[in-house]
Amino acid sequence: RFCKATYFASSKMAANVGGYEHDFIEKVQEFECPLCLHVTREPSLTGCCGQHFCHSCISQVTTDREPCPLCKEENFTVLLDKKQNRRVLELKVSCTMKERGCDWTGELGHLTAHTDSDVQNSGGCQYVDVVCSNKCGESFQRRNIRVHLMKCCPNRQIVCKYCDYQDTYINVHDKHYPKCLQYPVPCPNNCGIVNVERSLMSAHLDECPKQLVECEFAHAGCTKFCRQDLKKHTEQSTQSHLSMVSSKLREMKTKLDERDEEVRELKISLDARDKEVRELKTRVAARDKEVRELKTRLDARDKE
Repeated sequence: RFCKATYFASSKMAANVGGYEHDFIEKVQEFECPLCLHVTREPSLTGCCGQHFCHSCISQVTTDREPCPLCKEENFTVLLDKKQNRRVLELKVSCTMKERGCDWTGELGHLTAHTDSDVQNSGGCQYVDVVCSNKCGESFQRRNIRVHLMKCCPNRQIVCKYCDYQDTYINVHDKHYPKCLQYPVPCPNNCGIVNVERSLMSAHLDECPKQLVECEFAHAGCTKFCRQDLKKHTEQSTQSHLSMVSSKLREMKTKLDERDEEVRELKISLDARDKEVRELKTRVAARDKEVRELKTRLDARDKE
C-alpha cells in the first residue's frame, strides 16, 4: 500500500485527492483510501477487486484511463457505496479546533454543523473563527464574537447619548457628534464651563466673562476686551478715549476738507462741460440756419 500511495502522490493525480484527515478517536485503518491513506471521503467501490477509494481519488484514475491501482484491471467499474459512507460518517472524531481548546467529540457527519462559521449558529464550536455580521471586516472566535458585536465593533448600532439619533458607532462618533445640537462642548474662551449644549453656546457667549467684546469707543479705534475687564478698562481709559475721539475728529475733518476740494474741482469741471455744450449748441444752430438757407436757394432755382 505504501508503494501505491507513494506512486500516486508523485503523479499528476495528487492535486485532486482528498480523504478525511481529522483526529479520529477510534481505529480507522479499515476505512483508509489506498491512494491518499486518509479515511475515505464519499467511499467508492471498485467492481474488480472490491476495494474502497475516495471518490475524488478513484475518479482521477478513471479520468486518466489508468488501470485499478490495486489489481491493475484496466476495465473496471466504480460505484458510490452509500452503506460504507454511512459507516464513515458515524466514526467518532474530535473537533478540528481541539488545539484551541474545544473538547467536543462526535460523529464525523456532525462535524461540519459543529464547526459551521455562521455567526448566528451560537450553539456551534466556540473556538471556530466567525466573521462579524456587521461587515466590519474582522473575525473572531465564536466565544468572543458577542463581546465584539456588543462593545467593540465600529459598525454596531448605537443611539446618541444626547439625542435620539441612531446609527453605527463610527458614524455617531465621527459624523453625528461634531454637529449634534445637544452635544456638550467646552466654552471656547476657557472660562471654566465645559458642558454647554452646542445649541446653547451662543447664549452662553452673550454672558461669558471671557468673551471678547468691543469697547464703546471702538469706532474711535479702541480694541476689544474680555467682558469681565471692560468696565475697568472704561473707567481707566477716559483720557485715552478722549484722545482717540479727538484724533478721529481731526481725521474726519481732513477727509471732509478733501471731499470739499473734490466737489469744487468737480464743479469747475462741470461748468467747463456746460460751456462746451452751449458752444456746441450755438454751432449746431448756425449749421441748421445754413442748411435752411441752402434749401431755400435750391427750391428757388428749381422753380426757374
